[in-house]
Amino acid sequence: MRSLLILFLSIFLLSGCKIQYAMIDGSIDAFTFSVDIFEEQVSNAPAGYGASFSNFLKDFVLSRTKLNLTVSDPDIEISGKITQYTTTPVSVQSDEVAALNRLTVVMLVSVINNKDEKQSFESSFSQF
Repeated sequence: MRSLLILFLSIFLLSGCKIQYAMIDGSIDAFTFSVDIFEEQVSNAPAGYGASFSNFLKDFVLSRTKLNLTVSDPDIEISGKITQYTTTPVSVQSDEVAALNRLTVVMLVSVINNKDEKQSFESSFSQF
């Protein structure tokens, strides 16, 4: 009798659980994309930082979406500029040398969706 009660309670509790599944790119109505090399508009950014970020972004989109990379007539065009690249000391040692620095990178990103102009945007992103 006790095992029947435990079985009934477990079925009752599990029937209240709900599992939702959604794809990362489920709302994207496109098949191809392109990424232009990000312009380096700051003098203190490392040489090639824009190209390195562009390659990272291509790999990121390819590995997480169904989109295919193309150079001609893409459905989604991604471009941008590095507008700020600064380091600031966060922790100073007793001899006035920075023990810990914070790197702040700000990028202005433009995404143009050639299939649905309503999904196009331009925004500034910052990370430290």
